[in-house]
Amino acid sequence: MAWPSMHHLTAQWIPPNERSKFVSAYLGSSVGVAITYPLCGFILNHLPWEAVFYVTGALGTLWFIIWWLLVYDSPSQHPRISEKELKYIQDSLGPALAKTKMAIPWKPIALSVPVYMVIIAQWGGGWGLFTLMTQAPTYFSVILGWNIKMAGIWSGIPHLCRWLFALGFGIFADYLLRNKKLSRTNVTYFRGCW
Repeated sequence: MAWPSMHHLTAQWIPPNERSKFVSAYLGSSVGVAITYPLCGFILNHLPWEAVFYVTGALGTLWFIIWWLLVYDSPSQHPRISEKELKYIQDSLGPALAKTKMAIPWKPIALSVPVYMVIIAQWGGGWGLFTLMTQAPTYFSVILGWNIKMAGIWSGIPHLCRWLFALGFGIFADYLLRNKKLSRTNVTYFRGCW
């Protein structure tokens, strides 16, 4: 529920000069992974292996309920937002864009070399991430011979580092935009280097 709604929520809730930092919240999933690996290692040390599925399933259900109760489509729909915060968000976002339906330029998209470069980069990043997620615990426990608890801790550390780097870059990118050190386009290019 969280991932599909993020772009819409970002457009509705987050002022443009704070979006880089907020987008690092997308990588909250990395924090979840960084916590889940050690948690699973702990569970496997003390309970049957099936407990990993019950505990993570229960935590996912709890997250769903919290999200369902606390997240709203727009600031104007939120019952507990202060008038000051609502005004700040609305003033920062400016007038709503006209809701005209624009034709999607499929042919230029299909013929765009940068589009294919993004696809390749995303594929490579996804391959690296999912290889790390699925193979690190096996490497630490089978190849290095570590116990499951240590394998869980060390399997989570790269994901925690990924989140910390994204958060740091988001804060730095917002600083660059807020102080007009770089244009939004150049910040986007700079982010693409990482």
